[in-house]
Amino acid sequence: FELVLGSNVDPYSRLDATLAFTEEEIVELEEAYLTRFALPLKITARIGRFIPKIGKALAIHRDSLEFVDEPLVIQRYFGEEGMRKTGFDFTKMIDLNIPSVHQITLGLFEGGN
Repeated sequence: FELVLGSNVDPYSRLDATLAFTEEEIVELEEAYLTRFALPLKITARIGRFIPKIGKALAIHRDSLEFVDEPLVIQRYFGEEGMRKTGFDFTKMIDLNIPSVHQITLGLFEGGN
């Protein structure tokens, strides 16, 4: 069972958190981060514990995937529960004259698996 909480802090910030409740009656903090919008140069920043933006499938919750299982490379490289790290990142949308969305993200996270 998961409890997902989110709220606007002010017009430019949002706080999100995800708590997981296991069968052993353990409560685990999966994610808790602050997102700051409207920084200079239209940059967005996140700080806290969250899933880094690496590829497309890693950031999508397993229940929302378009296929039954996570891709094998994601399972083997990031582990059974994916990758949740504490740190910060900055994201900038790139404006190109093509009908697709591109962004660049730079982050610094805790080490280890």
